[in-house]
Amino acid sequence: MLYGRVAPPASLSAYIECFWFLELAPTAEPQLDHVLPDGRAEMIFHYGKPPLLQDSQGHFVEQGRALFAGQLEASIVLKTHAAASMLSVRFRPAGVSQFFGFPQSELTGRVTELSSVAGHLTRDLIEQVLGDAQNNDQRIKYLVSFFEKRLGYRPLFDLAPLINEIEERGGHTRAAELAARHGLSRRQLERLFKHQVGVSPKTFCKVVRFQRFLSALKQPGVRLLDAGLDCGYYDQSHLIREFKAFAGVAPLAHRGRATKITAFLAGDEDVAFVQSETSKF
Repeated sequence: MLYGRVAPPASLSAYIECFWFLELAPTAEPQLDHVLPDGRAEMIFHYGKPPLLQDSQGHFVEQGRALFAGQLEASIVLKTHAAASMLSVRFRPAGVSQFFGFPQSELTGRVTELSSVAGHLTRDLIEQVLGDAQNNDQRIKYLVSFFEKRLGYRPLFDLAPLINEIEERGGHTRAAELAARHGLSRRQLERLFKHQVGVSPKTFCKVVRFQRFLSALKQPGVRLLDAGLDCGYYDQSHLIREFKAFAGVAPLAHRGRATKITAFLAGDEDVAFVQSETSKF
């Protein structure tokens, strides 16, 4: 297995968190990987065989090779297998809105063909990344060029300071108070978040708290309830209810099913990875 993360150039770092790639060995055994909400949308290119995606009926269906994954409000399940190889653009929470004008809420909870989202804008990009490029260095250079050319678009209101505040506070923020501190009504804040991020500010706060709790679970010997209380959950029932809403199972059950690929897909900073040489643009 080969995994790597590449930081974007300074020109894109406010909008793109990283580029990452994953390549599985030809002998890798198929496995189920649960992708959890993390507050980020992604643009994904499969230059190997795409994983299968579990649909609402529990069936595993084929995916396309160029995809857009919107904000998640619940987990999705992938079946990965040998020869899977992918490169992804992980955006910052409101990063997509810096490049495309469509409301992010239209794609919340969906993994869809990139061509159906922005086909007229991405047609050449898809051909370059999946056809012309011979390696990930070249793929990333095509992506950097594409996004730098799209930097002219700007949303009317910059949500970055509000998002930073929510993340710094671990999601422990009331939407009404956040709106008031930044000169917005609660309704304005709701509209801005749904358009630029894809979810309401309340849901985004819950996702941030959920991710903070997942990070706390990695500490040796941590007790679930203690970690939950430290992350802002009121009690055990509150913790389990919100965790199950995002993960589909209780915390203990999730611990038993987590895989290394799940950690990679979530952008886990603590997993070991191989850094690509593509860090200079």
